[in-house]
Amino acid sequence: NTISWWVFNASDRTIISVVLGVAANGIYAVTNKFSNIANSFSAIFYASWSESAVLAINEPDRDKFFSNVANMMVKTFGTLGILIMCATPIVFPLLVNEAFNEALLYLPVLILGTIFNTIVSFYSAIYIAKRLTKQVTTTSIIAAIINIVVNLALIWFIGIWAAAISTAVAYGVMAINRHYDMKKYMTITYERGIFVKLGLLFMIATTLYYMNTIWANFAALAIAVVMAYLLNRHELGRIKLMMVGRLRK
Repeated sequence: NTISWWVFNASDRTIISVVLGVAANGIYAVTNKFSNIANSFSAIFYASWSESAVLAINEPDRDKFFSNVANMMVKTFGTLGILIMCATPIVFPLLVNEAFNEALLYLPVLILGTIFNTIVSFYSAIYIAKRLTKQVTTTSIIAAIINIVVNLALIWFIGIWAAAISTAVAYGVMAINRHYDMKKYMTITYERGIFVKLGLLFMIATTLYYMNTIWANFAALAIAVVMAYLLNRHELGRIKLMMVGRLRK
């Protein structure tokens, strides 16, 4: 997984530098800085989830447990990615020189890629727990090839957009591939409508994002915060109870 992420980024940077020049590569690098915030949280999740997956892989109720984690993961990291996307235009002028404002254009697509990457990591931990490392390697190689091919095919026509789109497409294909391949070994069940809700939230937030006004940015952030709470209220409730219990002790 780490190698595939490195290949994605290295190939994107190389192709952009060769075709579009180092200036375009610098703009894309700035965009990646913000999308990598979501990836950092994903890495923390993966570290703890890997251990839990190994411990629970042979339990009789593993399908239910894994499905619960999958739903929590999708809601948490889906809304987290959208929150980061909505907050970035507000803090961007404080952190980055205005010469790099173009970097904001490509962030929503890269955020979508990071959400898919979290799903990929979720299934990766299950593969490793079942000692099916060959599938991890195969799907990662296929995704890397897709990333390079799509990037090379589009960059001549849409410029930096090609790198962002190719990353999102590659991770999306890998997530779908692993989901259906996992059906051979266990059943992961997602809540009905969860992807529709997140998709609608992403579309609304992205529309407001590209309106590029201060009011639209704050409206997008407010909507994202409310929806993040509504979608994750049960998990937040459990965290609250756990914290209260520990404080009482």
